[in-house]
Parts: sequence; structure tokens; C-alpha cells
Amino acid sequence: MKTKYINNPDYSYDKVNRASVACGPLVKWATAQLTYADMLSKVEPLRNELKNLEKEAEKKVADMQQTNDLIATLETSIAQYKTEYADLISAAQAIKTDLSHVESKVERSIALIKNLSLEKIRWELTSESYQTQLLTLIGDGFLISTFLAYTGYFDQMTRQILFQQWQNHLDKAKIPYKHDLARVEVRII
Repeated sequence: MKTKYINNPDYSYDKVNRASVACGPLVKWATAQLTYADMLSKVEPLRNELKNLEKEAEKKVADMQQTNDLIATLETSIAQYKTEYADLISAAQAIKTDLSHVESKVERSIALIKNLSLEKIRWELTSESYQTQLLTLIGDGFLISTFLAYTGYFDQMTRQILFQQWQNHLDKAKIPYKHDLARVEVRII
């Protein structure tokens, strides 16, 4: 078949496909089958060689097992040494960790003391502001309550005049109040 067809220069896919589109793929298939058959004849000796190599590999595996047993014994002793070394390292690390915890606590204590001193200053300022609010509480309360109670009906100009009159009465009575009191922003609770 090979000599009659495959080696014939007219027996090619291109020439046959031009003659018959149905036969062109058939030529490719026949060529592939012949190539496959050749391959099978070459593979059989390789399979036999593979079996021989597998037998040799089994012998090598037995030798390797003996070597692995020796390695396991050596690794056991190495593991013991590593464990002892790890214990020493962990003890040293524990000491370093304790030292870092102490340093961290000292740093936090210093930061807390600084924050508390800043908080003391803030409280003092807040206390002063609160004292100022207490001084003007009566006057502020009077102005806001009268503004809310009596000026709702009037226009803005009349409201302003009434508010100034009430401020004058407070000044005469020497009752302190905030001169920049924001009437619009006051909330009733």
C-alpha cells in the first residue's frame, strides 16, 4: 500500500481533493491510518523496554527505602536539636515580648498623662465658659422668653424696638446678659 499509493506523487490530498471533494478527506484518513500502524510497530519494542525499566525501578525503590530509613533516623535527631533550639529561641522571644509590653505600657502611661493634662486645661476653659453662662443666664432667659412670648405678632422693626427696650430695662436693673444674643437660633426644649 505504501509503495503503490503513499509514495505515488499523484496520491496527495491536494490533487485528490481537486478531483473529488469527498475523496480528499478520505486520502487524509488513509494516510493517517498508515502512519498510525507504523507507529504501533515502533511502540511495541518500547513497551518491552518499559517493562524492563519498571523492574529495575522496583529494585531502585527498595534501595531508596533503605536510604529513606537512614534519613528518617537522622531527621529524628535533627528534629530533637531543632526543638531544643526552638525552646531557647522562644524563651528569648518571650523576654523580648515582655520588654516590648513594658515599653508599650510606659509609652501609653506617658501619653495618658499628657492627655490628662490637656483635658485639665480643656475642663478649666469649659468651667470658665460655664461660669460666664451662669452670670448671664437670668438676663438671657428674660430676653428670649419675652421675645418669644410677645413679639410673634409684630413685624421685624417693632420686634427690634421692643428687644432694645427690654435690654435698656435690664441695663438699668444691672442684670447681666449677652449683648450678642442670637434670638433666631434659640431652641425651646
